[in-house]
Amino acid sequence: MKCFSIVYQHDSMLCGVACLKMICKYFGREYSSDSLSKLCFATTEGVSMLGINETAKTLGIETVCAKATPKELCDGITAEIQYEDRS
Repeated sequence: MKCFSIVYQHDSMLCGVACLKMICKYFGREYSSDSLSKLCFATTEGVSMLGINETAKTLGIETVCAKATPKELCDGITAEIQYEDRS
């Protein structure tokens, strides 16, 4: 199984861009954070899940967006997990 390269985000609003960059690297595709930010329409508030999903599709990466609990996640899939603590 291939390993993921770690991509550090430059600020707290670029977590989606950093995740997408790691996924692209995993599949052998290199993109700058700036180019991914533009494709995702990143703002000072970050990137929406829709922006990440549409950008991945534009780059030829098949995506599925779904809501799941940690227990429901399967092994063997590449996933970006967006977590909200609602407590």
